[in-house]
Amino acid sequence: MGSFLSVFENQYSETGRYQFAGRLAGHPDGVYALRFSHEGKFLASGGSSRMDCQWHALMMGTGSDGLRIWQVDDQKEIQTPPRRPKILGQVTAIEWLSIRNNPRTTVCFGTTLGHLTLWRQNSKGSYEELFTQRLGEGKEIMSIEADKPTLDNVHFALGTLCGQVQLWRYDSNGMLSSTFAVSIGNTVPRAVTFSQTTASSKSKVKTVTVFGCFDGQMCVVM
Repeated sequence: MGSFLSVFENQYSETGRYQFAGRLAGHPDGVYALRFSHEGKFLASGGSSRMDCQWHALMMGTGSDGLRIWQVDDQKEIQTPPRRPKILGQVTAIEWLSIRNNPRTTVCFGTTLGHLTLWRQNSKGSYEELFTQRLGEGKEIMSIEADKPTLDNVHFALGTLCGQVQLWRYDSNGMLSSTFAVSIGNTVPRAVTFSQTTASSKSKVKTVTVFGCFDGQMCVVM
């Protein structure tokens, strides 16, 4: 038995309440993460990449599992890259990356086995794999968050189960590079976010704020 995503909307509701709008069917196993694109046009849903789920997706002739991408307006699934014949784990974190001078969207996601993957939209509207790599010790990627984009690049931060926070840079040419990695002692970075801190009366410093999973710690990485 597969999983279903129920979609609700209030566009046509006179009361202002959300109403049932449709159901997205495709994941043969559980759904573990969801993320709308910044303009609200796409929805990415993360499932599992167990071998039986990959076989189901292959037989159905649809997109891959774990990650699937849906068009919000007509609730249709968009073609995504076929899965490689190896287990990547459940999709645990999703983020959309946008760059001002590049209209094509890129989706970034991490898994329980520490794989970081980027898919970029091509000229036909479907998605192609741009990058995939198992990071560090191969521990679960707990969170991914992007900063505000510039004209030609965007930075995103991620946190892993082993207590590491990493910063990456993605540019308009599709190049991905690691900026830095730091270990946060005795806490698990369940969520990360970007903010600005005033360093002096004339300057501001961009920081990454890290929120701990079990202990409630909040750390700032500059």
